[in-house]
Amino acid sequence: QRCPADAIAPRPYQRHEIDPEKCVRCDACRQACPVKAIEVS
Repeated sequence: QRCPADAIAPRPYQRHEIDPEKCVRCDACRQACPVKAIEVS
């Protein structure tokens, strides 16, 4: 996990969920995603 705010909840065999209340919009998750499936707005 690459989120410094601990905003990503991993769920095996499902999409991970990003908690918008914890997210600090640092862009670390988007940069770490190997398939570029994350968009930070």
